[in-house]
Amino acid sequence: MILRGYLMVYSVVGLVLLATCNAISKEPTVLIGVLVRNKAHTLPYFLSLLERQDYPKKRISLWIRSDNNVDNSIKILNKWISTRSEMYHSLNVDLNASSTGFEDEKSIANWSPRRFAHVIDLREQALDYARKIWADFIW
Repeated sequence: MILRGYLMVYSVVGLVLLATCNAISKEPTVLIGVLVRNKAHTLPYFLSLLERQDYPKKRISLWIRSDNNVDNSIKILNKWISTRSEMYHSLNVDLNASSTGFEDEKSIANWSPRRFAHVIDLREQALDYARKIWADFIW
């Protein structure tokens, strides 16, 4: 009889703890790495779809890099960042308006070896930053 009482009490306590843990647990943290180059024509669509994600914005950090543009990509990013930055957990932004391309590329759409190396380096920087902020996931 006493054993049954203890089991009942421990079961109730366990259920309460389980309910409490579920109530205070948070969604995993996510870092979204965004690389932008000459995307002014599609950037507003991308940014609006990013905003529409139903994941909690305060659990999302953004890592945004843009360089070597010949269009208004940086202007669009600056405007969006100035109005939406408070929605997200954090923003790490580096927008380089002075660079206009790679020496070995033949056109805007050409993927030269230097451009490949540059994009790989940027993605590695995003991964390093994700580790630094203890992000659970990175996209």
